[in-house]
Amino acid sequence: MDGWRNLGPATRRWLADVGITTPDDLAGRDPVAVGLTCRALGHPFSLNGVYAVAGAQRGMAWNRLTPALRDDLAARWRAAITGGAG
Repeated sequence: MDGWRNLGPATRRWLADVGITTPDDLAGRDPVAVGLTCRALGHPFSLNGVYAVAGAQRGMAWNRLTPALRDDLAARWRAAITGGAG
């Protein structure tokens, strides 16, 4: 599995800042939690980054994620960054 697929150099640096330095480190982690941890360090992690992490974990391009998974990730991301306010 190419666990780094879709992850550019900036995203990889941000992941390294939170201790994720290999595809194995990324495996099994919640993409939303990964994004929030990166944001907590001041990195401009976005919903697209969440999608990219989810895609990388599955060895596919983010835009090949199922609509249901993308919808779930988007809802959880928005709730997390707005404090559940929408």
